[in-house]
Amino acid sequence: EAGRKGIKSAAPYLIQYSMQVKIALLPEGEDPDSLIRKEPSILREIIRLSQDLEPYLLERIKTDDKLAFEDLLYFCSFMPDGIKRYELLKEVSKITGLPVVSLQDRLIKTEDTKKKERVNINYHEAVLLAGLYRFGFENVDLNKLRISPYAMELIEALRREEYHLLPDYIKNFKAYDLERAFQESLKVLSIPDIDRSLEFEELRQKSREKVRKLRLK
Repeated sequence: EAGRKGIKSAAPYLIQYSMQVKIALLPEGEDPDSLIRKEPSILREIIRLSQDLEPYLLERIKTDDKLAFEDLLYFCSFMPDGIKRYELLKEVSKITGLPVVSLQDRLIKTEDTKKKERVNINYHEAVLLAGLYRFGFENVDLNKLRISPYAMELIEALRREEYHLLPDYIKNFKAYDLERAFQESLKVLSIPDIDRSLEFEELRQKSREKVRKLRLK
């Protein structure tokens, strides 16, 4: 899952400039750092056997891998070469039986990620986004948080796994202990629970006081 997220985050930047992306499959529980410490030759061999992104996903789609299907359509959206994109969608159509037109309708609207302007959000919203990107949405009730419209827009993009819409400073957020900062920001952004019965009594008392003052006048 971490590798898939990494691919979806990085590949659009490369694809939109017509660069070829390759997939290197690492053993379960390993990353490049752990492999190169054990035996550099293992990592070199894995890289040598890496596969082009599109054929790899097409093979996964043949096994009825729905995530591979969604990912391939996502990556197609960034291809500047319309002919290559159309030919790839034809291959997907042959495998799935879905019309090319239907597949084209499912492509997302994209923009050059280099031209996307940074819109400021506050520190705790930035930590929240970085935490959701790193740790996921589990046990986070967004309805109980004070979030600006732009931060909410980025959260929805994160839900849709449209990682290209996230600013780089969010995806590469630097914090000594992000998990701790994430929990602290959740507390800061939380809307305090209000005792509704107490609130009603306070309002009724204030209204009585206001009435008495009006009578005095």
